[in-house]
Amino acid sequence: MEYRKRQNYNAIQFNALIQWDGGKPDSGYYPFEVRDDGTYNYYNINAAYFERARELVRIAYEMGFVPIILVLHASYTAGAWSTKNHPEFIIPYELVKPAAKRVASTFKDFSPMYVPAADTDFTSEDTEKYFWASLEG
Repeated sequence: MEYRKRQNYNAIQFNALIQWDGGKPDSGYYPFEVRDDGTYNYYNINAAYFERARELVRIAYEMGFVPIILVLHASYTAGAWSTKNHPEFIIPYELVKPAAKRVASTFKDFSPMYVPAADTDFTSEDTEKYFWASLEG
């Protein structure tokens, strides 16, 4: 972040949830419980992940950055290009709003900008439904 600050950046984007194609986090933290087969148990949120994410955003905020929080990446949504070959990563629709509320409550103290959808092509009604739900969360 110090390097970006020297480059006169004024905002930093954070993915609230890990992207499936983003590799494994060096911290070892995941937003949800990880099953033995590597998939998420979306019904069990990992509080430690969100505490760590909050700390990273706090540091950026105190350095003068505007945090931009990506709420729901396409890799979690039904009907998106990124889940066609990885349906195991689709978050159950009934959990989208609660997950979005968790994201909002985690970062609200840092006056972030929220981006409800990312890396999607909006080619299906399911995808649109997921992203609308993330806005309502």
